[in-house]
Amino acid sequence: MFLIKRSNGVLFLSQLHEPNEYHLGYSDRNKGKAISGGKAEAIYTALRNNRFVRSGAGITNEAHNVLLLVSNIGQDNISDTFANVCRNLFAEFTEQVCLKYKIPTLPVAIEYYNPLTKRWDTQQRNLPHYLGKKIILIPENIPSGSRSYSMHYNKFISKEYIAPELLSGKRKATRNVLMIRTLKDGTKRAIIKEIYKTYKKPKQDLVNFVLEFKGSVDAFLAYCKEHFPELKLDNL
Repeated sequence: MFLIKRSNGVLFLSQLHEPNEYHLGYSDRNKGKAISGGKAEAIYTALRNNRFVRSGAGITNEAHNVLLLVSNIGQDNISDTFANVCRNLFAEFTEQVCLKYKIPTLPVAIEYYNPLTKRWDTQQRNLPHYLGKKIILIPENIPSGSRSYSMHYNKFISKEYIAPELLSGKRKATRNVLMIRTLKDGTKRAIIKEIYKTYKKPKQDLVNFVLEFKGSVDAFLAYCKEHFPELKLDNL
């Protein structure tokens, strides 16, 4: 993304509007404005100039890292991106469901991103229709997924990195707030809630944690896979 010309990058991003086939919005007159025009310009600039790339943090532009660390890009933008790029996969799944349950379909052309040609392309699929409008099924967590990715990373850093440093004395508290509690048996316990409130960072500054705590992003992703439910076929 960062090696292509600005005009090509903005043109590519402008295709990531809200797809009508998913029927997630209220309008029946256009394709939505999730990523287009000025928004596409803003996102391209954010991707081009974001601090984690310029800092040499060695982090790729995978969706989870972009969502976590790049300003102007939120859960809705990532959802719209997946919905557009993977439209052919969701259409294929929809077609299979219709065959299984004998739901009537009609042949239609759909737009999707072709990874082989690295261009937007079209293909024909047999899709169900309602009131003359084609329908594509999507995983339920695309429109309803959690919007608290940055918050979870902040809490992860507080618990797994800052708390141990405070307990060991490696880090001194930055303000006069009780962050360590001593139990009757002399055991010390970190008060994660207070540590989080004290050290949490806004999204645009999370790269500071990435640089300070090497490997924390990979550790966080492993933590998410273990503690948060993954996409199941039953959820499609």
